[in-house]
Amino acid sequence: MAASKTPPEPRTSSTEVVVQEPPSLASTSPNDLSSSIAAFNHPLASYLTNIGLPTGGVLAPIEDRRTVIESLESALAALPYPERQKAVYLSRFIVAVSVGLFDGAVNYLWNETVAAMRRLVAKVDLAYFFSVTSQINGQYSKLGSEEDLAQIAEHDLLEACRRMASVITSKPAIRDRLKTGHTRSDRDRFI
Repeated sequence: MAASKTPPEPRTSSTEVVVQEPPSLASTSPNDLSSSIAAFNHPLASYLTNIGLPTGGVLAPIEDRRTVIESLESALAALPYPERQKAVYLSRFIVAVSVGLFDGAVNYLWNETVAAMRRLVAKVDLAYFFSVTSQINGQYSKLGSEEDLAQIAEHDLLEACRRMASVITSKPAIRDRLKTGHTRSDRDRFI
């Protein structure tokens, strides 16, 4: 069975500045962004029409985009800032929503979910994860490194995480280490 591939996370250039703390004030408010989207929508739709392409059913209504954008800050409040900095697909999700491509936005949200699950697995216990995945599909029996996580099909990743969930959520020591970002070197130490 071929592994379902999530596109690799884009690499950043060595000159890119990474903000370590959340900015205290956003320079663009959701209202400003919504106004910009409304102003951009008409020229975009006109351009598509002028070159003979359909616009019906292509761009989501501006009000739907506004609703998503206005709810983003509260939704992202649950995601720690260091994790947000790794969430490239969430940025792509927001851009797709802004333009009105909700189908593309859903794909980016799915890709971010898979990428986040792989990061979580790497924090918890790779040896145990690969033990579980080997039970799901024998082709994973020779895998064992963080780099090998990309070879696990998305369906199998979900199934392994489902099987591991009862172990992860039932052990307070594991939950605490996940919250603090510390990695776990020995599964038996906690289980």
